[in-house]
Amino acid sequence: MIVAAAFCPQPPLLYPALLGPQGQEAGALLRSACAAALDRTLGTGPEAVLLLGADRAAVRDTAYGAGDAGDLKGYGLPLRLGFDGPPADGGQAVPLPHALGAWLLDEAGFAGRRVGLVAGTGSPRLRSLHADTSRWVLLVMGDGSARRTEKSPGWYDPDAVPFDETVTRALGSGDGTALRALDKSIGERVLASGLCAWAEAGALMQGTPMEATVHYADAPFGVHYCVASWTAR
Repeated sequence: MIVAAAFCPQPPLLYPALLGPQGQEAGALLRSACAAALDRTLGTGPEAVLLLGADRAAVRDTAYGAGDAGDLKGYGLPLRLGFDGPPADGGQAVPLPHALGAWLLDEAGFAGRRVGLVAGTGSPRLRSLHADTSRWVLLVMGDGSARRTEKSPGWYDPDAVPFDETVTRALGSGDGTALRALDKSIGERVLASGLCAWAEAGALMQGTPMEATVHYADAPFGVHYCVASWTAR
């Protein structure tokens, strides 16, 4: 049973040590919004958190848990981020969305059970949540378009800004159907990394009335980030 969901972006710059002096203010606003979304959703008293993000390299039914870890070495910071507790020898390599999401949960003080799944791999674990009577919170990681302007990482696409506006409305609606209805072809073209995770989350919560709040919607680094929280009515 899903009682709430938090939607957060997945830029490496979410981690403060990766930001230069000029980006600290924007980064602080983004982290504050993520903290507010998690505070609202974790305040529902979940028994566990399901962390959902995309990873093109993952195989079907990949799951992350205790001992697994991601790292920020590719971004110039020799740091490992444990998914659930300290990294262990032989643990799986965790994708960036799941590593950053786990770090956000740590920052929020969540010490309960957490499971990481990869969106878009057809995981039967996701489908089983419909029959699970435990109280679950979703933490859904993903960015909006990366093609808003000529200075964006993916250059300019005229559909990028309208797509981001549609995402923001969907996340502000509390309606899983609206997330599932996002245009996949446009989302892929404008490089929206959150597309698959949003669709999976929408499918899980479709038909469940949710109270939604958008905590943040902006593109300070040329990529659109939207932070929202949903709680069951």
